[in-house]
Amino acid sequence: MRVGLPDPRQSAEAVGAILALRSAVNDQPAARAALTWGLRSSPADLPTTGDKLLAGIGQDPGTALPVSEQAVWAHNAEAGAARAVAVYPSVGATHLDYPFVLLGSGDAAASADQLLSTLLGEGGRAPWSLPGSAIPRAWPDPP
Repeated sequence: MRVGLPDPRQSAEAVGAILALRSAVNDQPAARAALTWGLRSSPADLPTTGDKLLAGIGQDPGTALPVSEQAVWAHNAEAGAARAVAVYPSVGATHLDYPFVLLGSGDAAASADQLLSTLLGEGGRAPWSLPGSAIPRAWPDPP
């Protein structure tokens, strides 16, 4: 298994992976050296978006790639795509946050505000509590 890291200047997922890996080996000099070697041996010029990274897993199935859970789900939903498996580190993991932002005013803003209230309410949480669901680790309290 090797690690493929896109340019961290263009990929939040790569930054999160580097920070998590560094945190995991911080007090282990031999492991830090191995991590440095592993990061330097990452394939060059990898795409910086999850969909493009995952498109190549059929050709190189032994490479771990930092992508969002959302990208894995979307990739696996594609017919004929090589199946990606999400791995969740037990320590040092970075949680990607895709905020819900309300812009503007009028009917569209009112509809978006209603959608946000629904998503944060029990009705929005229920589908994620089914067995086998990708359950968010923490939900904010409803507004």
